[in-house]
Amino acid sequence: MARKHVSLLLVFAIELISCGLRVAQESTVNSPVPVTASNASELKCVNVHNINKSMQCSFVKTTDDCQIQGGYIDYIRLPYCYLNGSVAGAVVLYLLWITFLFINVALTVKSFLYPCLDAISKILRLSESVAGVTFLALGNGAADIFSLIVLMSKEDNDGSFAETAMGGILGGGLFVTSVVVGLICFNYELKVKPVPFLRDVLFYVAAVTWLLVMIIDGKIVVGEAIGFICLYVLYVTFVLLSLRWDRTSRSSEETHPLIGGDGDDRVESRETAIDGETSERDQFSETSHTGKSEEILIKETDSLESNGRTMRDDTKYQCWQLLRALWPYSLDEFLLSKWYLKAILVLQMPLRLLLTLTVPVVDYSVDSRSSWNRLLIFFNIILGPAVTALAFDFFLQEVGTAYLMVGLIVFAASLVVALLVAFTSYTYHPPRYYWAFSFLGFLMSIVWIYIITSEVVNVLEAASITLQLSRALVGLLVLAFGNSVCDLVANFVVARQGKAIMGFSACYGSPLLNMLIGVALGFLIATATHKGTYVVKLTAQLGVAAGFLICGLLVALIFVTLRRWKADRLLGVILPIAYIAFVFALLCVEFIP
Repeated sequence: MARKHVSLLLVFAIELISCGLRVAQESTVNSPVPVTASNASELKCVNVHNINKSMQCSFVKTTDDCQIQGGYIDYIRLPYCYLNGSVAGAVVLYLLWITFLFINVALTVKSFLYPCLDAISKILRLSESVAGVTFLALGNGAADIFSLIVLMSKEDNDGSFAETAMGGILGGGLFVTSVVVGLICFNYELKVKPVPFLRDVLFYVAAVTWLLVMIIDGKIVVGEAIGFICLYVLYVTFVLLSLRWDRTSRSSEETHPLIGGDGDDRVESRETAIDGETSERDQFSETSHTGKSEEILIKETDSLESNGRTMRDDTKYQCWQLLRALWPYSLDEFLLSKWYLKAILVLQMPLRLLLTLTVPVVDYSVDSRSSWNRLLIFFNIILGPAVTALAFDFFLQEVGTAYLMVGLIVFAASLVVALLVAFTSYTYHPPRYYWAFSFLGFLMSIVWIYIITSEVVNVLEAASITLQLSRALVGLLVLAFGNSVCDLVANFVVARQGKAIMGFSACYGSPLLNMLIGVALGFLIATATHKGTYVVKLTAQLGVAAGFLICGLLVALIFVTLRRWKADRLLGVILPIAYIAFVFALLCVEFIP
């Protein structure tokens, strides 16, 4: 019976891949239109390779398709205007720069967005399980989700940006469920919990299948986007019901954290028991929603000031706090760290400085007095909105025949709010409204992630043109790998810490949530910005990726089921080999006419 199931799956996979190959063979490539001044606006940017090198720079400057949408650097001009047509030099610079961007996306998510989301979940009194599949899932999948949103919000009449977006989400899921799962299974023999594993895999298969059904007709409408949101809501409901069922079945025993792939496992390796989540929230409630602790802190501060503390001492303390916030590492920590960690810290330093000055971080995992930084909050309130005005290009807006200095209005309003905070807060403890800064921090983190992912998308677009690759291939390999590196490191580190089942479960839960949230939000925004209909094509590359992803999920499901819920070294060999086969098939589709 097992061989029969596997053989059917292999036939299914071969059929999907062969369909992709047939699509590639049937597609025709039109010959490039001669370049003239009159038709430059109608040409595609890839035609730059069909003209003389001396005219390539002028071509990319004047052709509409070569102009970037959003972002701050014109990467397409790099090889043709500054490197004399050197593709190799441009590719090296692209790789270095995109590595730098991915490092800084990870910094923004880990050190700024995630603490704010954690604080918001506590402010709203969400349980660990609900927070795990909502706010915290958004934090862990921020890179994937915002890459999708940036790509789908671009002006796209032929669906080329959608190819990159779909490639990123399908390729990332395939990499994590094949390579990362394979590494964990090869090193550890696991006993998988049936209910969470079945739920995640089956929902993942359903999500990929529905995605294929949605894009097979070449367009997405508002109703289909809302349908994907409903699928996410249904998944969250199943997670909560399975948690309730599991807790009810173990009501007579001591409660332990679920490590079979539930909401809090997939977004972070958390040790907190689901039933033991009240202690942290009770502490938060006592320190944030009652006046008792506030009165105690005020008394402590009054006592300190009465013992000789002066305004000059307060100023020194605030300046020292600000300096420590701008560079949170001690000299000893920096010198003792490994060379590659030093390199990462140095690369992160410029953006960390900007993030610290513009993004307020509310961290309830530490004592509120040690996390409160009055002077830094003052700068956050002033600089954060100003950066937002610049990022979204509404600093100067044309109104009729005049120009409205929106940036100055925003700056003035921010200054007023900052002064109010300065006059209504204390130096050594946070005010009662300290919790509100977590929402400002969340919004500013989103702004910065949007800025960085916009640059990532523009680099990938330039790379696809320079190397003459399809945007689907760039999304399936480059964008997918960049977005999956964090999953690779985090899940494997969790496994090495003795929590292999937790890392294994997260390999299915995280990509699933990224797809559900990212595709739902991306399609909703795309249909809203494209007058209700968004063009997207099911290319041969995307078909091959979806086929391998579905088959990989089903093979893992049948393998684990037939071996009585065990995932061992054999599965750890099969899945990475399947990924190598996928890359080979993808390259065949791309380059074999």
